[in-house]
Amino acid sequence: MNIEVRELDRQRVCTLASQRGYEPEAIYEAWDKLIDWASNNGIKQDEQRRFAFAFDNPTVTPVDKCRYTASVVIGENIQVKQPFSLSEIPKGKYAVLYFKGSPEETIKAQLSIYSDWLPDSGFEPDNFPMLERYLNDARIDGHVEMEIHVKLKEI
Repeated sequence: MNIEVRELDRQRVCTLASQRGYEPEAIYEAWDKLIDWASNNGIKQDEQRRFAFAFDNPTVTPVDKCRYTASVVIGENIQVKQPFSLSEIPKGKYAVLYFKGSPEETIKAQLSIYSDWLPDSGFEPDNFPMLERYLNDARIDGHVEMEIHVKLKEI
């Protein structure tokens, strides 16, 4: 596996939760609202850094009950109001796996970080949700291109 360990700085983010978990329509609905909000707050679409907080494993939790939160990195001076929330991606070490493929294949790549890479890495997952940093729009391109981030702590 081609996993890179990266040190990330703290990032302030505006978030919006999906109302129906990992259901694709609900995810796209949240993203559309958040992308419009960011554009209206001076962050051009092609400059938006987009991360999703993926809290649950859909092989264990029903897809519509999984917790998924879309987020866009924002500057310190941007105000966030309902229905959006202010959150942050904490500073720290992250395992980062580049993934390009079908949406259905993402779970295999995500789980492989835990089953194949972590056991011999010298790290364990920190208590923070998995992040997906999107590098494209799957609706336009027909595939997902992203970086999967798992926050780490040393054993």
